[in-house]
Amino acid sequence: MIPFVYGTVVTKDFFCGREDAILRIDELLLSSQNIVLNGERRIGKSSLIVEVIRRQKKLTGIYVDLMEVKSKEDLFQRLARGVLSANYQKSMFELLSKTLANFKPQIGIDPVTQLPTLSIDSKTKIEDNSIDAIFSSIVEINKKQKIVVFIDEFQDVIKLKEYRLILSVLRGKIQYLSDVSFVYAGSIRNQMEHIFADNDSPFFKSAIPITVGPIKQDLLVKFIKKRFNIGKRSISEDIIKEIFSITDMVTGDIQQFCEAIWSTSSYGDEIKNDSFKKAIELIFSHENMVYERIFGELTNFQLKVLKAVAKYGGREIYSNNFFEKNGFTNASSVKRSIDKLVKTKILFIYKKEYKFANPFFKLWLLKNYT
Repeated sequence: MIPFVYGTVVTKDFFCGREDAILRIDELLLSSQNIVLNGERRIGKSSLIVEVIRRQKKLTGIYVDLMEVKSKEDLFQRLARGVLSANYQKSMFELLSKTLANFKPQIGIDPVTQLPTLSIDSKTKIEDNSIDAIFSSIVEINKKQKIVVFIDEFQDVIKLKEYRLILSVLRGKIQYLSDVSFVYAGSIRNQMEHIFADNDSPFFKSAIPITVGPIKQDLLVKFIKKRFNIGKRSISEDIIKEIFSITDMVTGDIQQFCEAIWSTSSYGDEIKNDSFKKAIELIFSHENMVYERIFGELTNFQLKVLKAVAKYGGREIYSNNFFEKNGFTNASSVKRSIDKLVKTKILFIYKKEYKFANPFFKLWLLKNYT
């Protein structure tokens, strides 16, 4: 068994630390408070909420992912699917089928679990009574068991054409569900702040903000050593800190790097610096097609700016020193390129510094194109 998991929610033995956050969030959810979770991509926001719900037997989660949501219809259909997936008790299943009849639910049996499933036609139009049905169903489920509605990548709502109206409708429904907790998670801080901190937003101060940052280093060092020891592999604290440096303490990237090191080592090995090369090459082999696609979709000047950030860092990209090193003369052209790289989520801004969303893509660029 590979003891490191990435790209998905982790719980139980794969989950590390955050005990203070778990206690705080558990207390808020049991008090029916709404929460907004802020944190960088792959830092572990989803895993944190799922672990809280797993440990607290009084809570049941409804999960809704709004990443790249396309329309109002798409948004409310995702909400409906989350509700439909939340409860498999026969009585509740039948109730949901009736309550959400406007969505024309299709009933089936999962061939693996043999549990009933409900799905809805993606072409179903959303009417006011359909929206009401979604929230009525949440209320009905909450009568049986305390519900937490976890909405991930909530900031993507503002990409929709009528996002202010959509936020108003959502807020108008949610504010009357006083016994249900809503958790909104987002990985683009300025967009989440626009929703929850701007005083003209329908969601202004509607949720208690909690920031999810890196896990404490000492806890993470112990966790990684313990996980490697499952295969009698030894890894020093210095090597682990080098992993932290490469991944910038992002939990998901740490897990991915450790998985690659595990997969390129053997039972009883001592992990050394030369283990990095094999691990990174394995990651490159897995992600090369993605890297090539990104590379191919950018203009020559955008690539030049991106390679400059990879080589010299993204803290002072508009300084004379940065321009001289890279032969830039037009600040507006650099800014347009940076804005494009942020919009396409290749770069992101953290504490006034532009960083790579994928640190392994940065290493790939440095190896192949600088």
